[in-house]
Amino acid sequence: MFASKHPFSTCGELDVQRNPSAPTPESARTNDLRTMVSPSQKGERSEAAILHALVASGRVVLMPWGASQRYDFVIDDGNGHFTRVQCKSGVYRHGCVYFRTASADRRRPNGDPYVGQIDAFAVYCPELSCTH
Repeated sequence: MFASKHPFSTCGELDVQRNPSAPTPESARTNDLRTMVSPSQKGERSEAAILHALVASGRVVLMPWGASQRYDFVIDDGNGHFTRVQCKSGVYRHGCVYFRTASADRRRPNGDPYVGQIDAFAVYCPELSCTH
C-alpha cells in the first residue's frame, strides 16, 4: 500500500496495482500516431490535473502571464509566503512514480536544472490518475 501524506495529493491510500484503463507497457510505445500525445499536450494535461487538485484542496493558485518563467504556478500561502511550483508528468514504474527534475531538449540533452528558480515540484501520474 502507498499512502501519500502530502496535502496536495489526490491519491490517498492506494493499492499499488496497475490502473486497468491505463495503457500497458507494450502499447505505451506505438507507431500509431493517432494515440500518441505530444510533449506539449502531455504537459498541459498534467498542469490541468495539478491545478484542479490544488484548487480542490483550497489553495489559492496564481498563474504567471506568458510562458517565460520556469515555474507553472505560484501558491499563495496567505501569510505573505509564496511557493513557485513546476508541474511535471510522472510515470509509474516498479511501484514508484518517476519524473524528470531538469528540463531537457535537443539543445540541452543533459538538462537544465531548476535550482533557485522553483520551490517545489508537483507531479501528475496518468497511470495512477493522481497528483503529488
